[in-house]
Amino acid sequence: KARECNFNAILPNDDKFMGILKESSVVITATGMHHCISKYYEEYIDIFKNDKILVNMGAEDEYGDSFDDEEVLFNKKPLNFSLEFPTPMQFLDPIFYIHNL
Repeated sequence: KARECNFNAILPNDDKFMGILKESSVVITATGMHHCISKYYEEYIDIFKNDKILVNMGAEDEYGDSFDDEEVLFNKKPLNFSLEFPTPMQFLDPIFYIHNL
């Protein structure tokens, strides 16, 4: 869906991932995996922290212990829950819904 809207969406196993990460100014995660970035990209943490806006859109803290809460918008919580009118529950997946109860 992101690609249909002309966003440069890329999967982490894509060969181009690191090049695109280095060029990006905003990184948005939506993996559904607890501590995904700290766990699988430990050697690249400095690249994630290099003048980038970091956003978590998943139900879990996808950035993990290598990042302070203040380094990720809305203290690592799903950004859409910070909105005055968050995404209505009927549009969220069940796991995401449970985290908002």
